[in-house]
Amino acid sequence: MSFKTLTIAAALALSLSFGAQAQSDPVADQYRAYQAALERGDRTAAETAGAAALAASEARDRDGGQTAVLAANLAQVRLDRGRNAEALAPAQRALQIAERNPNAGVSATYASFLVGQAELVSAPDEGQRRILAALTNARNAGGQNPEAYEAAVVLGEWALRNDRAAVARDAFDRALVFSIGSTDSDNVLRARAHLGKGLAAALASQDPSRRNRTGTRLAVAPDQAIDEAFGEALRLSRPIAEREAATGRLTRAQVTYGAALAWSLARSARLAEMDWIARGDASDRRGFVVGLNGVASGCRSMVQPDPVPDYDVQIMRRAIANAAVVRVQTDASGAIVDRRIVGAAGDQDFVAAVNAALPQWQFASGASCPGARVVFTPVLITTNDEQMTNTFTTRGGGGGYVTRSTSTERNNGLLAIVPD
Repeated sequence: MSFKTLTIAAALALSLSFGAQAQSDPVADQYRAYQAALERGDRTAAETAGAAALAASEARDRDGGQTAVLAANLAQVRLDRGRNAEALAPAQRALQIAERNPNAGVSATYASFLVGQAELVSAPDEGQRRILAALTNARNAGGQNPEAYEAAVVLGEWALRNDRAAVARDAFDRALVFSIGSTDSDNVLRARAHLGKGLAAALASQDPSRRNRTGTRLAVAPDQAIDEAFGEALRLSRPIAEREAATGRLTRAQVTYGAALAWSLARSARLAEMDWIARGDASDRRGFVVGLNGVASGCRSMVQPDPVPDYDVQIMRRAIANAAVVRVQTDASGAIVDRRIVGAAGDQDFVAAVNAALPQWQFASGASCPGARVVFTPVLITTNDEQMTNTFTTRGGGGGYVTRSTSTERNNGLLAIVPD
């Protein structure tokens, strides 16, 4: 459910109430169907009802009534479904009305965010420019602005996917300036901003293995802001991911947690290989297990990454370490019914290699774990050289690894480690 949908409910309350008391109101009826679909998480039905509500409003009220609000809602739900091209027309409709009528129920700034997000697919440079301009307007207006925060995060994540690291870092920095609430949705949004900031900074900086090195040690401290960003993303997303995993549904919080955990784990390994231990870092880089449907899980067993993904060892030596976070769901008997990657630090070939090995991964031998549950397992993949083996399988302390861990290895020199 979008932030804007929540804020306009009161605005429509009067018209909905009137429609309920008098004859049937097609706009109000379709809006109720739209809102009910969002509440049950059915965005396909929400889009259908939202389009019907907008059409009814345009036929009856033209640019008046709640047409601008309903156009914005339809644009938002289509953006939420990844249907940017289809979101553009209703977003532009909302913007046109808002620019002519300040009392239309939708601000021109918010409508600009919607148009800009829709344009990121068809006209990316224009969409980027429009969102940045609207962010400046929102910042100058002051006050709490979750719509601006979300638009900045969307822009940053788009920029990361399109190799625009500088744009991404600027967008995430802008997001973190805005004030939002403290609900789970707000904190997931914050986690996404911190994760994106860390990724943008990591991509913008040079590889630490090629810079700041003297022999095998780092001569200059790495950018601590990257580690702090990943750590904050973990801190914010983990408790929400645990609560939501207990329902059996895969949510954005879980995907955000998985990505933050994978990148945090891989970075700690890469820096530790160069004898840099972040001793002040208290991030918990172990996975977790939750029982489903309110039933506590007495099993703490992680998935065993055997066989190790078939990945090019020479590429891994250059990367130093990659990581993936796997989400596994079981039924009441303890049998695996679903397994998937929810976060990865590595290239597309690495993700493909993990996906190819994943169907063979099971829980550690000898573990008797009945009961329906969801298990998040972080897996570090690195080269099986002496320094890395000693560091990540026998050594405790800072850096996110602990004394006890499970590992498997390939003959070609790769090592898979599960922090425990």
